[in-house]
Amino acid sequence: MSERKPIVVCGVGLKGVTFVDGILQRGAAIDSIVSYPQRDDAERSFDRLRDIAARASISFQETRHPALAPEGLTFLIGWQYLLADVPPSTVVMHDSLLPRYRGFAPTATALIKGEREIGVTAFVPTGTVDEGPIIARRAIPITYPMKIRTAL
Repeated sequence: MSERKPIVVCGVGLKGVTFVDGILQRGAAIDSIVSYPQRDDAERSFDRLRDIAARASISFQETRHPALAPEGLTFLIGWQYLLADVPPSTVVMHDSLLPRYRGFAPTATALIKGEREIGVTAFVPTGTVDEGPIIARRAIPITYPMKIRTAL
């Protein structure tokens, strides 16, 4: 029987909180959460992630430049910094249907442009922002009006 590989979530903002809450509710065993505070975070996402980690006895680290271990699975959600030495076991969860809306605030941009569907793309990161081999995409049809919080 193979040994379970550690799962690390590098999450920031409401996207990070939503992802962590979602996978914990589905029974995933997270070994570590990495985050950093953002300015003007009305949702208190950093504090919420730290509290989730404490309640669930999950290791928590505050840093913008984590060292990613090649032996585990790492998810990046809402991360705003390019990371060096990203192992191939890293998956970015990007809140757009790539290749549309690369970069920051893709969901807000899709809503402003009146898109009829939004979604998420899972991909393996390369050295370029929001580019790399796509693992999966999931589109979700939407109706307006829609608030960004609901969309995320």
